[in-house]
Parts: sequence; structure tokens; C-alpha cells
Amino acid sequence: MKEQLVSIILPTYNRSELIKRCVNSVLNQTYSNWELIISDDGSKDETPVVAEECTKLDSRIKAIINKVNHGTPSNRNIGLSLSKGELVFFIEDDLILLPDCVETLVKTYNSLVLSGTKVGAVVPRLLEDNPISHINADLHKKEASAKKLPFVFNKWTGKYTIIILKTFKRFRKP
Repeated sequence: MKEQLVSIILPTYNRSELIKRCVNSVLNQTYSNWELIISDDGSKDETPVVAEECTKLDSRIKAIINKVNHGTPSNRNIGLSLSKGELVFFIEDDLILLPDCVETLVKTYNSLVLSGTKVGAVVPRLLEDNPISHINADLHKKEASAKKLPFVFNKWTGKYTIIILKTFKRFRKP
């Protein structure tokens, strides 16, 4: 099977101090068939300058600098409209990807497809000290269910417990 092109979409706004770190983690991926599209949403700081500098680091990196702020959903769609990949991976400007992140996602996706599973999305788990991983880190199932959270994540062990609610479809563990 040929390596699929993965379009990595990085929407950003006023995050000049963060995006270079994120871009470097993309550059360090073990999976090499990717394109990175940085979509700046009309930043007022140095983010457009940093985004343009990043395009000089690697020919696979492209930047779109929006003159006005469209908001996150539209900014994601702008990046998506420029993508050429068979697979799409949305990342956030404050993420640092592990070196095998994209490779693991592609292998997982292909493995599921080859097994006959219908796949809508494959996403990485959060390992870093990221604010979202602490939202429900120490909640019990009852508390998480009351807050309508789809899972309980233990930040110390990395284990999570799936909670099925009416508002969520089913989740499948890897």
C-alpha cells in the first residue's frame, strides 16, 4: 500500500509564541508523506510573520494569512479547502506531537479499514500536561456523567473509562 498524503491543518490566531514549537514537532514526524497548512485567522501579533518563516523550513509547509478574523470553524475550513491529502489531521497550535504520532494514526486507520471497520475518525490521545486532559482527570464516573463528559481520564496512569450517554454515540477503544 502506498503512503497516503496526510494534510495536517493548523489553525491559529495570535499565537506567535507557540506555533514554531508545534511546527517543529510536525517536522520531526517519522511519517514523511504529509503537508502542513498553517491557517492564520487575521492575527494582530507576529503570528503571520512566524507562519511565513515556517514555510521556509520545509517545502511541505504552506501558510494562508487571512486579513480578517473568520472564527475558528471558518478558519479550519479555509485550511481544509487547501488540503490535498487523502487523510486530514487537525492539530492545535499549543500541541507538541510525539515523533510517531502521524505514523501511528495512519497505521491505525489503515488497520481498521483493512479489517472492514467503517472509520469516521482516528484521533491521538493527549499525553502532555494539557489543560483538556485535566478537565475530568480526577472525577468519578457519577460526576463525569452529571457533567455530560464522554470519558474519565486519569492523568497519572493514562487510563480512561468510557461513559456512554444519550448525547454521545459509542466510543471505540484502540
